[in-house]
Amino acid sequence: MSDPTSNAVLTSADIPDELGSAAILPGDDRYEQRQSVYSTPGAPAVIFAVSSVDEVRAALAFASSHRDLPLAVRSGGHSIAGASTNVGGIVIDLSDSRELTVVDEEAGIVKAGPGLPSGLLLTGLQERGWVVPVPTFGDTAVGGVATAGGIGLLARSLGVTLDSVTGFDVVLADGRAVRADKDSEPELFWALRGTGATAGVVTSVEFKATPLPEVLSATTTVAPGDRIADVLYAWAQAAQQAPREVTSAFLANRSKDDGSLRVTINTVWAGSDSPEAQAALAPFLAVDAEAVGSVKTVLYSATVFTPGFPHVGKRSAIFRNGFSPALDRAASDALAELLDHPEVTTVNLRGFGGAVADVPVEETAFVNRSGEYLVSVWGAVDRQDAFESIWSTVRPRFHGVYAGYTDQTDEETLAAAFSDAVRERLARVRAEYDPTGLFAHTPAVR
Repeated sequence: MSDPTSNAVLTSADIPDELGSAAILPGDDRYEQRQSVYSTPGAPAVIFAVSSVDEVRAALAFASSHRDLPLAVRSGGHSIAGASTNVGGIVIDLSDSRELTVVDEEAGIVKAGPGLPSGLLLTGLQERGWVVPVPTFGDTAVGGVATAGGIGLLARSLGVTLDSVTGFDVVLADGRAVRADKDSEPELFWALRGTGATAGVVTSVEFKATPLPEVLSATTTVAPGDRIADVLYAWAQAAQQAPREVTSAFLANRSKDDGSLRVTINTVWAGSDSPEAQAALAPFLAVDAEAVGSVKTVLYSATVFTPGFPHVGKRSAIFRNGFSPALDRAASDALAELLDHPEVTTVNLRGFGGAVADVPVEETAFVNRSGEYLVSVWGAVDRQDAFESIWSTVRPRFHGVYAGYTDQTDEETLAAAFSDAVRERLARVRAEYDPTGLFAHTPAVR
């Protein structure tokens, strides 16, 4: 986990006038609800709840004059690695920037504030029958998923979230406000799509939305008992053979009450109901003789979970992941066997490939585009050493790491998440846009 710390204590006298209303210091009534993020406790010396480009510029100037304090940038606060808070440092908090505007109705171009939860982005688009392929957890904010990746149930048909980004408005370390897209500041545009706040603070994200008025959604549940390996393998075969209109996610965990296994499979056909769609979803409903399934036509937003959980800094699990080629029977058995260990709480697989793999690897800094699945394994926080030992038995089967879904920021993890070529290119981008290293806290740049 990220652990930038300082012993600094700031007072209102230290805060410049232009940031007076934005500054939240310990003791402020607003501090407790903003000091921590979703899974990481924090105690910043100051939080700047910024609402304009001028305030972002002023906050960066303050950070530049207090280089001894760690700096974090927050859009929604769902960094599993805790990168969006710190102890004794500065947090630039854009979570109140939730605007959504249509830039070009005919082209489907929209602009969103970085603090807008991705689930609310969808609800704001649905009256026009548009979507952006956001992740399945809708509390994650636009600024995070658009710069980290964003893997949801439209990934195989429309790509990851950042593949729909057409531009960013960014305030750089020196206070300049720039537009980054394929024609203006293209290297900055490349870097922002995959490595987060590496050279500036994103103040808005521009997307090209896709017309998709409805999807066909299938939900399958089963209590597999000792058939878990068979169910996992059946799902993997269905996912591997499905057309790209289909993206599916497999979740297996044990009940906290009686320890019984429960499998939930959520699958989306990116389009309306049809015989072709029903045939494509049928294998996911038949992964086990005792499976219970349903299929219905819904808005895509209905498949995204947006509970609005409070940010209390409670670490709920250890998160490890990797990308997998087609799962053979041996790999399915190995993953299923993880659930025999009480240190493992959840095994989660998401369909990958399709439109994700269509994007040339050099086009964005999100480079782990090969593989059929993203495999995530969650562990009990009070049994970390034992969990790491168990995870190590299956880790060699997978490649890469999705940096947005792990709590690790060590060198080995960063090397798996970002290739040498990406990190070398990123170093050149940072030399141009952040030569003094104000954003050196970002894991990808280390």
